[in-house]
Amino acid sequence: MLVAGTTELEKIPLPGSDAGSLDVVESYTAENSQAAVTLKVTKTFRGMQADEMRYSLSSWSLPDYSRNQVNFYADSTPSIGADGLPVVEDDQEKNVLVIKEKYAISQMWKNNRHRFFADRIYSELQKPRVSQRSTPLEVRYPLALTQTILINLGPGFDFPIDSDVLVDDALRFEYSYSKTGNQLSMYFSVKTFAESVPVQSVERHLDVLDKAQGLIGYDLNRSGSAVVIADTESSPSSLMKALVWLVVLLPVGLFLLWFFRSRVHRKRRTQFVKERQARPGASPETALPVATREQMGAVLIGFNCRCGARPYNPEAPAKRERFTYDGQRLIGIRFICPACKQSSDLYLNPLFENDATNWANVPN
Repeated sequence: MLVAGTTELEKIPLPGSDAGSLDVVESYTAENSQAAVTLKVTKTFRGMQADEMRYSLSSWSLPDYSRNQVNFYADSTPSIGADGLPVVEDDQEKNVLVIKEKYAISQMWKNNRHRFFADRIYSELQKPRVSQRSTPLEVRYPLALTQTILINLGPGFDFPIDSDVLVDDALRFEYSYSKTGNQLSMYFSVKTFAESVPVQSVERHLDVLDKAQGLIGYDLNRSGSAVVIADTESSPSSLMKALVWLVVLLPVGLFLLWFFRSRVHRKRRTQFVKERQARPGASPETALPVATREQMGAVLIGFNCRCGARPYNPEAPAKRERFTYDGQRLIGIRFICPACKQSSDLYLNPLFENDATNWANVPN
């Protein structure tokens, strides 16, 4: 119904980019690299994000919420367990909601390494299923998310020092790796400025997403100690020769060390994306085959978020996008989990539709 005196619908303005935000801080501490680890997580929701989380908590008990979060972290750290129930602090006047969680990890390391990964940032950096586009690319807006991972597990860890900002017209991604004493810090931030990317800017946007995905995780290894043995019987001439060789070879050695460490750091970070995409249904390459509509419905209903919750809602189903990949016609679905607020993609290969000659007649 139109208001008297008007001839068209009034356009509802979009919320500003600062309408809501979520800050996540994960702090891992231990006496040394051999000891059990304590993980403390603080999530601060503001504005629209606080409203959404407040609504979600109204239908979840704290034990249920805690169990889902344990399941979420157990995906990468199986020995984790909750240390008490989460603490919720809700300032409705300022519209700020804070959730504090605490966990105990008995076995952090697997083969002397552990992966630290900004899951929440990664879930917002998903590339579209169709890269060649004739229409603008939809972007989640407004979005303001930071994730900080603090690691203090004692001395002796090799860790990169790096930072940069990647930006286009719709998105800004920032990251920083730093080290202060024994504390290692990984900081990530993503913010959107528009609800879509124009066709002519999609290529640049995808390039930003590609680079960002390779920067949001790191494999931390427990390092051994190096032993240096001095030769006290070296003659002056031998010492002089050693110094000459040191002057000649030191720059070469430092360059090779820098080159090797750079390759290792990049490999540690980029392998996260490859391994996550290799999970069944997590990418077009691993799309799950479904033989019938009934089987597809069962897969959707049974699909679990990493936190353990089931994000599919039959009464308000997520939008399905059909596209062709490597000669196969696939269906891509993006879910937003009501429990942990993370997005996740599911790719299906509808065998019962791939035999059809005209996809335009296939209903959603």
